[in-house]
Amino acid sequence: NILVPQGIELDVQTYLRCHGISFFAGHSNHVPTLTVTAFDPAFLKGKYAVHHDRNHGKLAPPANFARYYFHRLFPRLDRAIYLDVDVVVQEDLGKLWRVDMKGRAMGAVPRTSKKYGDFFRGRVRDVFRQRYHGKEIKDGEVTFNAGVLLLDLGAWRRHGVTEELEWWMAENLRHELWIYGTQPPLPVALYQRLHQLPAGWNFDSLGYETTYQPQQLDRAK
Repeated sequence: NILVPQGIELDVQTYLRCHGISFFAGHSNHVPTLTVTAFDPAFLKGKYAVHHDRNHGKLAPPANFARYYFHRLFPRLDRAIYLDVDVVVQEDLGKLWRVDMKGRAMGAVPRTSKKYGDFFRGRVRDVFRQRYHGKEIKDGEVTFNAGVLLLDLGAWRRHGVTEELEWWMAENLRHELWIYGTQPPLPVALYQRLHQLPAGWNFDSLGYETTYQPQQLDRAK
């Protein structure tokens, strides 16, 4: 599935066909292998804000939040893989699909160099403590990048993850807890509830990060 903002589905399909991308397997006209799926911004009406977007408006479009609603967009699915549009895939994604997440709703690659203490201070910590009955965010805990996600949609539904994300989005709307878009709510809503994937599945910031060593890049999937 290619997720796009509602209203441009036909344009995207035409673009893909012009570049020789087929929507059906083999000679069959009945079994689609690729689907363009529209994300209805009504899912988010009045629920979110992106304060001081430093990425020239790239974080604010509602379609960025579609990953929060896979369980509704694809109600028959029990599992999904989310990939940002700029992800380069070199490995068989079936290997990622088959990862046992031990009942957790989401898997992602940890950011070992970027900790909770680097992102969440002040008001966020106060709200977190109130929301979770005195629980504290530990500075040294690793965060993660949301560009590659493995989602157990059954667990996602059972644990009410979307409802928790929407609660944090509403708090940010009222109190400006952070300046970014879809990334911050996930680490706070799923604090200490993430299944950590092997590092090879997501080389965060590869387009501009200069510290990766060749032996690290050899493990990129």
